[in-house]
Amino acid sequence: MSEISKTSYFVVETLKTNPLVNTITFEKTAEMDWNKQNIYPLVNIDVISSNPTDENVEVTFILTAVQERDVDNELETDKLFGSNLIDNLNETHQILNKLLRVILNNHNDDDIDVVQHTNIRFLKNFRGALDGSQMDVVLTIPNSVGGC
Repeated sequence: MSEISKTSYFVVETLKTNPLVNTITFEKTAEMDWNKQNIYPLVNIDVISSNPTDENVEVTFILTAVQERDVDNELETDKLFGSNLIDNLNETHQILNKLLRVILNNHNDDDIDVVQHTNIRFLKNFRGALDGSQMDVVLTIPNSVGGC
């Protein structure tokens, strides 16, 4: 199995262990599946690029976790916390933060590790009805091809 496959499967399998995650997709971020039948929270994995060296392969991902915004047709008097925005941001932040902590703090059989990651960005009213969190992460794995 190639390094791209190994790192991608590793991210998927790690997310599957998180009880907060209901749906995992593997698509371009701009083309995420917005099917109303999805069960949220949804995490999308978008593999962006690879930087192979003699020793390692670095793989860059965009990880996006989203949750549905509750729409209440009643008159809302609470201007600060009138929706579940804060709950959604907290839940999706926890999903990405836990994934990061698991990779950073636990040894795995494929020696996959985090090289770098961005701050977690918050998404509000993303696609009109979703809130969430997003980050870029670069994972490294030993290069099985090696030097010539």
